[in-house]
Amino acid sequence: MNYKGLRDRHLNIFCLYGIDNLENNITKALINTLDSLPLNAQKELFKIVLKDVDDELIEGEVKTSFYLQKKPNDEIINRVPVKNRYLIGISPTGKCWGYNSQDVHDAKRLRDEIRKEVELDKALSDEKQEEIVEKTVRDILSIRERNDSIPDAWILIEFANNNYLIIIENKLYNLDPNQINNHIEKSLGQKHEKNKPIYIEYNKIIEKMRTLNTYLSNQFVEYMMILGYAKVPSIIDICDADETIRKDLMIKKGFEIMNDLFGSDCDYRDKNTIRKKLNKGRILQEINLCFSKVTRINVYEKDEDLYIYFSLALAPTMNLAKKLYRNNIEIPLKFKDNHFGLPKCSLHFQNTWGKNIKGSYVEENLSWPIEDYINFWKDNLNDLKPKSLQELNEFVEKLHNKGIYLQNEKNFKSSKTYIVPEIIYTVKWYLGEIRNMRNDDELKQSIKKALSEFLKKCNMIV
Repeated sequence: MNYKGLRDRHLNIFCLYGIDNLENNITKALINTLDSLPLNAQKELFKIVLKDVDDELIEGEVKTSFYLQKKPNDEIINRVPVKNRYLIGISPTGKCWGYNSQDVHDAKRLRDEIRKEVELDKALSDEKQEEIVEKTVRDILSIRERNDSIPDAWILIEFANNNYLIIIENKLYNLDPNQINNHIEKSLGQKHEKNKPIYIEYNKIIEKMRTLNTYLSNQFVEYMMILGYAKVPSIIDICDADETIRKDLMIKKGFEIMNDLFGSDCDYRDKNTIRKKLNKGRILQEINLCFSKVTRINVYEKDEDLYIYFSLALAPTMNLAKKLYRNNIEIPLKFKDNHFGLPKCSLHFQNTWGKNIKGSYVEENLSWPIEDYINFWKDNLNDLKPKSLQELNEFVEKLHNKGIYLQNEKNFKSSKTYIVPEIIYTVKWYLGEIRNMRNDDELKQSIKKALSEFLKKCNMIV
């Protein structure tokens, strides 16, 4: 594939100004690409689908016709034997939803069943999971309401001695089994003896397109990268991607990198953060890779301001804070690796009403030298306990006597508050540095080196 790397997404021929009707746009891009290919390349793609067709037949003369959301007239369809009609379902997963034929008009029941499946996909953030669930439910209920059959595309393949008809249904996650069966019966006309639907993952199509190396096949692969459905070769490519898509692509690539570094049990802490949980009881509970600074917040920020970073919080619970400060565990303050910033003191207030934590916030912008902060907590271990509102106000007064003022102290209203005195470390890699690396392995080695120094100083091994 002649790959130019990601750039302004609108330089891609398929990328429009706006993302409405994305499923239809992807189908259109695929059909436009197929239509542009020479016949020998088309035949290679048809072999993926028409596995039972004799090679000699595939090698013969062929004529292809393509239709987008428009059924060919009945005369054309009737030229194709019923047994030669196939449905292809394409999607990122290459499979259907597995809900057990429950009443698909029951939105709550349908939503619950689909959510069960989506939650198994750890490569999706909570926000993305919810987006998929809601869109799927809307689409399925809309299809049931219409009760019609409008496949996304039709392909007529005419050989010298035989004809084939393919219909395509495309979805952005899983396919709808009821819709697939409806297409087979109504559009293919297969009421009794039905050809099994053929399910193909986006990746299988993309990998085949990579080998063709035509202008449109390359554009199609780039388009699928821009949308996040094709694997981007390297995080280095993403540094120069259009800012509107950079963060999403970085997060996907970051998920791969985190799993390469720490194993396959990483997950999303939030939509901008990928997390590796460590064993309970350790002073460090999580390693978080964050992407909230890979695009500009305002017009004054420059390329040199943008970075990915690891956030490492020592003692993120009250009990771990007691362990840290009571046992005189060595707290690292300086590092040889230049990716480390200065450690920051961070007071995490967890407010409760009754048994459960109802709210929390963090005070990080404190004018409190880190050494003084550490010594304060070593000398004031008795303050590491749940505090009533009166006790909390007395604690705030103690901070005032040291010249420390909190931004939110006037908002203290909870009946019980836990104070968690964390120490936050930030390890940054600026995009300019990543852009000049040879490959992702160089970045991984740099990350390993920095984190190894940190974990060694904390006497920990992941």
